[in-house]
Order: sequence, then C-alpha cells, then structure tokens
Amino acid sequence: MTDMVQNTIDLLEADVNTNLRRPFFYGDPIAIPAGRLPTIAVELTGSDIDEGPTGHDSHLDTITIKVIVDKRRDLEKGPAKVLAHQALVDFVKGVDSDGNLKTDSVVGVLRKQLSLDRTALDQLMAIEYSVIKREDLITEEAWISFSVETIVEVSDRS
Repeated sequence: MTDMVQNTIDLLEADVNTNLRRPFFYGDPIAIPAGRLPTIAVELTGSDIDEGPTGHDSHLDTITIKVIVDKRRDLEKGPAKVLAHQALVDFVKGVDSDGNLKTDSVVGVLRKQLSLDRTALDQLMAIEYSVIKREDLITEEAWISFSVETIVEVSDRS
C-alpha cells in the first residue's frame, strides 16, 4: 500500500512555495527549531476501513497538512500588523492578481492532483487556522485536512 503521508510530502516538497523550509516533517514533531520555520508537517490523523469489492478493503485515510509559521515577530509589531497570518494564508491558499489560486500554494498544489498515486482524492478540504504554543515558540498554523480512498487487497479472506 502506498504511504500517503510520504507521497503528500514528496508532492509538496516538489511544488509548494520555496519559502517553506524543507525537508518537511513526517508527523508533528511538537518541538520545532525556530530556524526551521516556516515549514510543513504532514500526518495521518484518521482511518476508516470498510469492506470493499470482493477480496478487497476500502481504506479512507484522513491526511492533515500543518503549515507552521513563527508568530513571535507579530508580538513586536503594532496591533494592526499581523504578518504571520498574512504569510500563512498566502502559503495555504494565496491568490494571484486574477483571483486564481497560486500554483505554489498548498491548496493550489493539491487541487492540481485529482489522484495521489492511483488513489481517489476527496475534493473537499477543510482548513482551520489557529495560534499554538509549541515549547518555547508561538506559532500561527493552518491545518488542512482531506481524505484519500485506497482499495487494498486482502489476502486469505474467509
């Protein structure tokens, strides 16, 4: 079975905004050195397994991409300057001057992929924005969740 987390990381590392620090994280490391921000962490956050076609199971895996930026620089600015959030939105779903998704935004990269390595990509993405305390850092983060369905052969099913 394809490792959907690694597949997603590879896809993002190849095409997403070059200002995001690579390599991206497989899973959430919690403690991220400030020098590695802004960056991305990708994790498997849920799985549903159901009986599929004869001799197969259907796996519906939920992948969450966390885009993480350093919030500390905003603390030194005036209240009208929220640069971390602006940068975060641009990384996640920035638009060009015509109002189209930027091709190097996370959502722009994902929307180009109707499937991820022979799997069905659910076209619904949920995005949540939040400020998070991580060890000695304060970060502003976007969590992008989507589902991927894979049909997996089950050997020796009775």
